[in-house]
Formats: sequence, structure tokens, C-alpha cells
Amino acid sequence: MGGAEALPRALEGKTLYLVCEGGILSAQAGRHLDGLGIEAYNVRGGMQDWGRAWPQFKDSPYSRFELAGGILQEPFREMSTNEQGAAALALLWIKPTYMLLSAVVSFVLLSRKDSDLRHLGWSLLIFLIGEIFCAMNYLFFKDNSYFSEYMHSYSMAIAFSLAAYALLEGLDERLVHFSQADQRCEMLPVCGPCAKYKPVRCGIRRIAQLMGLALLILGLIPLLSPFSYTAYNTNIFIAIHYYIHPFVHQWFEARYSPLIAIVLVSLSLLVMWLTPRISIHPLARILFCLGAGFFGFGLFRVGLGMLYAETLVWATFWEELTELMFVGAVIYVLWVFRHTLLPDFKIQL
Repeated sequence: MGGAEALPRALEGKTLYLVCEGGILSAQAGRHLDGLGIEAYNVRGGMQDWGRAWPQFKDSPYSRFELAGGILQEPFREMSTNEQGAAALALLWIKPTYMLLSAVVSFVLLSRKDSDLRHLGWSLLIFLIGEIFCAMNYLFFKDNSYFSEYMHSYSMAIAFSLAAYALLEGLDERLVHFSQADQRCEMLPVCGPCAKYKPVRCGIRRIAQLMGLALLILGLIPLLSPFSYTAYNTNIFIAIHYYIHPFVHQWFEARYSPLIAIVLVSLSLLVMWLTPRISIHPLARILFCLGAGFFGFGLFRVGLGMLYAETLVWATFWEELTELMFVGAVIYVLWVFRHTLLPDFKIQL
């Protein structure tokens, strides 16, 4: 970018409104012009968000733009009956169902004394908080609140992290006994000589390091993915809904989250390298699970976004159904192993 002298004469002394495809490049240009003393404002959301206001001005001559000899298409698409049904099912039935279930199960688990069950309860509670922000964004802000969506996204990443930590903690304390120095590790028949008793390298620790290195490489998958420009209005039976995957959210999912995951997993490997090689330091476990949570969230969102880049209704449907399956899987595991995990919890049928 040049200095103030590079500004065309026709624009001198005028207030400038900057717009790009997603509102990110125009924001950078706005900061540059502001530093030069030029009054400039960024149009948040760019051309992606133009479609959000289109229904109000669809009959205006300014609702269509000539671009490179063609006409920018009006941002409206007809959805099939199946697509409208999927959208209604996701928003009116699937989301309320798993929100209610996660509230009940988190309440039960947070009352337990077992550390792994309490961590799982916190996972479900934070997951529920994120979904509440998601529902508020849809009901009150028409999916236009960046803060609500960021709270939703952060909550999902942290919930996945806590679920991973609870799973590892439960497997260790209840099944493998890897971290208990006074108990026999159940991996001994596989590992052979054990680091608890002989000066050898621990097999589980080496596998954990390999998983960390693999996660570092896999973090490049969302980090190198392209962005989607899709945004359109559509009818969901009697209501008009604007489907959009804003650039700022895609940055969080495909750039910020995998970078955070790479940093956290790298720190986890560093802690393992600096600490005694008999067990895995608790800090290394926490950092690894946090990294896995952000990586899982980013890959999940990027995968859905790429598979259904042109039909965002299906991205939303499968996200909601997957979240129902997550809560349902927790309930199913707790029910199958209820005699040991919840021995004093009685359900009257």
C-alpha cells in the first residue's frame, strides 16, 4: 500500500467505505488508511454479508451489481423439501434434545467423586454453554453475532479437550494403571520390561510421543484448507434464513484452531522430553488434550465446510446430528458400565 499521495484525487477529502469479499482485507486496508489520517470505514462481513440485507432491498436497482460484464446473482436459493425438513429437524428437535440431555447428564456427573466422571461432567456443561450461545445467536441475532459464535466455538474446543482428558484419565486409573507407581501396568504383557522396574524406555510414553508428532503433521490439514465464499438466503418453509460461513469464523476454524493445537501439542512434547521418563507428566497430558480438542474442532468444522460448501444446510444438519451422537454416546457408555461407574445411582423405570 502506498501513502496518502497515492489516493486518487476524486477521493481526497471524502469518507471512504471499504468492502471486500469477507471483510478481512478491507479491514486491513481501513487500518492502513486510518494511519494515514484518511477517514475510512470497513463494511463488516463484506459481500458475504450483503446478502443478509438483500430481502429488504430485493426490488431496488441497487440489489444487483455489474461485475466484469456480468451480473452478480441475487443471493437467494430455493431449497428442496428434504433440505427444508433437515433444517427444521436440526433446529427444532435435534438441538433441543441434546441440550436437555447434556444438562441432565452433566448435573449427575458433577455430583460424583470420581475425577474422570467430574471432568466428563464439566465437558458436557461447557458444551451446553456453547450451545446456549449458539441458540441465542440464532434466535436473537439472526446468526450475526460474532461474540456468540466465538463463545460457541471455544466451548466446543474446550469440551472436546475435557472429554479427551476424561477418557485418558478413566482408562489410566480404571484399566491400564500406567500412572500408578505401586500398581502393575496392564500393558506389561505387550511392552515386556517395564520402566517401573527396569531402566528401559516406556512403551506407552513412546506411543504418546508418536501420537503427538502425528497430530503436529495432521494439524496442517485444516491449516492449508481453502476458504468458502458461499452465502445465500433461502426459505425454510414459511421463514427466510440466511446461510453463511463468515470469513472470520473460517479463520478461527481453519487457521487459529490448528495453530493453537500445534503450539499446545509441541509444548506437551517438550514437557515429556524434560520430565522423568517413567510416566507422562500431568501437564503434558493436559496440554496434549487441549491441543487435541482444538485440532478436533478445527478439522470437524473444516471437513463439514468443504464437503457441503455449496449446501450449508447439510453442514448444519450433520453438525447438529453429530453433537447429538456425542451426547448419546456418553449416555450409552455410562449405561453399559453403570454398575461400576455409577454403582449407587438408581433410575426408577
